[in-house]
Amino acid sequence: MPVLSAGAFIVVILSIVLKEALYQLTRRVAVKSHSTALYANAWHHRSDAASSVAVLVGFIAMKFGYDHGDQLAAVAV
Repeated sequence: MPVLSAGAFIVVILSIVLKEALYQLTRRVAVKSHSTALYANAWHHRSDAASSVAVLVGFIAMKFGYDHGDQLAAVAV
């Protein structure tokens, strides 16, 4: 079973928060500038955040003894 560190947990949480912040900022600029390219990029940031949420769920599942949490996260991503 892999070692699950607090550092990895913190990195996943930071990834979710920062990617969602990038989504919000990029979306705001896209709407102001009427840029469809920026709007698409904003959604790319949000999909990255969603992928990180899947990784977090897998991490938590493994922390609670569900040995297939990693595979669960990989399928979700």
